[in-house]
Amino acid sequence: MANHNMKRRQAIRNIAIATAAAYLLPQCKNEPAVTGPVYPNLPLDEKQRKLVEQFAEALLPKAKTQVKTPETTADFILTVLNDCHSPEDIQKYVAGLTELQAHVQQKYKADFGSLGADKHTEIFSYLSSDTGPSEPLKFFYDKTRGMTIEHFTSSEFFMKNVMKWEFAPGYFRGCVTV
Repeated sequence: MANHNMKRRQAIRNIAIATAAAYLLPQCKNEPAVTGPVYPNLPLDEKQRKLVEQFAEALLPKAKTQVKTPETTADFILTVLNDCHSPEDIQKYVAGLTELQAHVQQKYKADFGSLGADKHTEIFSYLSSDTGPSEPLKFFYDKTRGMTIEHFTSSEFFMKNVMKWEFAPGYFRGCVTV
């Protein structure tokens, strides 16, 4: 009888070990952590996301203003691209972004973020010219610039302080001389 109880304890212990292993093994994956939102339609790596962020900040610097938005400008741009643009547009945008990386590296031998404001102005002049950039690079510049401006002009700060916007229905002034 004692031998039978020992086999039972051993079997229960083995089941417990197997259950714990089955529970823990899937959690031991060694995948890189994604920082920020995931955009399934946009095949961007961390370096490219950083470039979009730096590019948008160089286009419209908000660091010294009181503008507070629920998301960063780069997250706004990437969300709009991911959710509202066709796969062809996304492909063209990524091609333009890759071309910008190569252009900056070739011309300045540095990353976009390490360049100063004067070099950023040079790059923006090149990108806004009609004869310089290729179609994907021009598409990248136009989309990023447009969405950066849209993100700023739709912010609470801009709407209240610049546009003097009031939430509907506004004020009722019953006794006004005509």
